Amino acid sequence: MTTIGVHSGTFHVDDSLSCFLLKQLPEYKDAKVIRTRDTEVLKNLTIVVDVGGEYDHSKRRYDHHQRDYAEKWKETSKVIHCGCGLVYRHYGKRVIQQLIQDKLDLIKDETKRSEFLDKTYRKVYKFFIESIDGNDNGISQFDCDLSPKYLDHTSLSSRIKRLNPGWSEDESLVDERFEKASQLAGAEFLEAVHHISTFEVPMKNVVLEAIEENLKKDPKKEILELPRFLPLNNVLLKFEKKLNIEGQFKFIIWKRDPDNTWQVKAVRKSLEGYGDRVDIVKEWRGLRNEELGKISGIPDAVFVHSSGFLGVCETKEGAMKMANESIKRDKEEQEKREKEEQENQNQNQKEEQNLD
Repeated sequence: MTTIGVHSGTFHVDDSLSCFLLKQLPEYKDAKVIRTRDTEVLKNLTIVVDVGGEYDHSKRRYDHHQRDYAEKWKETSKVIHCGCGLVYRHYGKRVIQQLIQDKLDLIKDETKRSEFLDKTYRKVYKFFIESIDGNDNGISQFDCDLSPKYLDHTSLSSRIKRLNPGWSEDESLVDERFEKASQLAGAEFLEAVHHISTFEVPMKNVVLEAIEENLKKDPKKEILELPRFLPLNNVLLKFEKKLNIEGQFKFIIWKRDPDNTWQVKAVRKSLEGYGDRVDIVKEWRGLRNEELGKISGIPDAVFVHSSGFLGVCETKEGAMKMANESIKRDKEEQEKREKEEQENQNQNQKEEQNLD
């Protein structure tokens, strides 16, 4: 009988998702899950995860609690693997392949098919599994000790934790609840794989084509026109770096269906955070329709968000004017600040010379 061993007692995302992943593979599909900490029992199980004090792929042992343990996705990673991370590292690509085989079958070129699988496998780790690694190992997302402004108990980790029997419930329910936890974690994983393989990975080619098409028209273009809305901020920043044009695009514009309006959206400064490279003109923010049209000089302007990251116009010409004017004024303000700083610096130097 094929068996999967995980620890008994309180369960977490780590062990519950590990079992789900393994059960996607033919050799473990009908495996019996044994929840124990008994070393003698663990010794005879087919595969053991998150318990046992040993990591050895050749023996199918995947614990991460050893004193000298430091396994990572790659050398530059800041997060070490938990048991689930190890399972994904060694078996994840096969699991992904089974789940997206229909998409892979549509790719006739063998090299491109292999690239699609590899990109999906790597992105699912960064998008989904890495956070489980970090959370289970107690690694903070941030290098600081700031107090949170609010508590978040909606994460997968929190939801799995709540499935454990409460203090007033019978502890014998734990194994039954573990199965529910495994299915919950698995459903989230399947959703992540579907999203990444259907939208994230294919989107890169669409974004690259859009960038290349825009740069053909104007190599110094600062407004990126898209064929449709794409949640591309991370992809755009990476492609800019690859093409040696970091920071060039300030806004993206696209025509939105079904109302046929044109959207103007600011490009973020970085992969993290909310700061934009350039925001829409301050005096226009929070205004709509006629009032916005009068102040902006854009007759078809419909709306500008109060934070300045998003605007709407009825025409492409209006959207381009909104973005171009915002870029122009931002440059003027920047030049003004630089001039003032230089004047202050010169004044300070004169005062120092007079003192001498």
